[in-house]
Amino acid sequence: MSGGDSPPALDLSTIEGITVYLNSNNSSFRSGHVRGVLTNVDRVTGGLANHTYRARFEGPDGPYSLIVKYSPPNVAFDINFALTNKRGFFEYSSLAHVPKLPTSVPNLVDHSKAVHYDTEAHVLVLADVGKSAQTLKKRLIDDATTIDVRSIGRGLGEWLAELHLWGETDAAAPLREVLSKNIEVADVALRYTFGGLVPDDDPLWKEVRQHVESIRAAIPTSPFIVHGDFWTGNVLLSDGDEPGTPKLTVLDWEACNCRAIPWNDIGQMCSEMYQPTFFGHAGEEGPQLIAAFLEGYKSRKAISKEDARMAVVRFGVHLFVWPGMSGWGNDESVGRCKELGREYIQRAWSRDWEWIKSSTLGELLDD
Repeated sequence: MSGGDSPPALDLSTIEGITVYLNSNNSSFRSGHVRGVLTNVDRVTGGLANHTYRARFEGPDGPYSLIVKYSPPNVAFDINFALTNKRGFFEYSSLAHVPKLPTSVPNLVDHSKAVHYDTEAHVLVLADVGKSAQTLKKRLIDDATTIDVRSIGRGLGEWLAELHLWGETDAAAPLREVLSKNIEVADVALRYTFGGLVPDDDPLWKEVRQHVESIRAAIPTSPFIVHGDFWTGNVLLSDGDEPGTPKLTVLDWEACNCRAIPWNDIGQMCSEMYQPTFFGHAGEEGPQLIAAFLEGYKSRKAISKEDARMAVVRFGVHLFVWPGMSGWGNDESVGRCKELGREYIQRAWSRDWEWIKSSTLGELLDD
């Protein structure tokens, strides 16, 4: 990590500005982490919060590339949406502290690797997984039948459980201390997801929002760590070390926090695994992926009845709120998705365990 090493006049929201930054001879990034000549900088599409680039270099051992993320004091593509530009620091800290977590298939799942963080320029540099890597979301939409849903689902579930388990250990205490200050970014997803339950005067929505607001308002006291934005768009799928084997890389740790809400990670991932099936892209691969994911999680860590209930609520809220904003379908299909989401919320809120057990999320509950 370094201090200020970028001229204040640089506009790092542009390719031109980030190019000058990466080429600056007095940059600690340049002197400490780069060997070779910068040959090209391109934007990387995907996230909305940051300006993200792929920087290519010609080094002594041949060409290589890095991912560069600049965090402005607002959402990158909405200057009117203020957001702390320290979010890259929380991501850097998470990636620096979280160890490689074990799964039953070795080297199947890992997190992205931090290379450098500039505290004053608010620039985070990451190892590049590769241009050919696809998000799990895109793969589910484009070609779900080629995915080994059993191994990928189970691996992601095991990995998430191991993250939650590790977050309770003494080894995680330094990261918990850092993440206890990550309030603004960690709250954005919860606040805007549950805030999308409209109309405001709906009695069920009022109860659900008030419950989540009470969780948000409480000071975290339990030793715990969650990813905070765990979904298929933040998992890259690429080729593994052996031919024909997959490799999964978990991205975007800015919302990582120390609230004891494993249900948020679980419910958000399940909803995003399910939407490609609901909107006609993935056949039965979505529910199969969910079943394997939940089996994998439970093989490492038990899910309490209340966390299971809230995971179902989170699943339903996601189906109600996000498809219309994410372009999943037309008005009719999005409307049907909202109806389904509401039913999941109602069933979970009333603790209808029999219905939940027979649903797509039935694996959440023990026999």
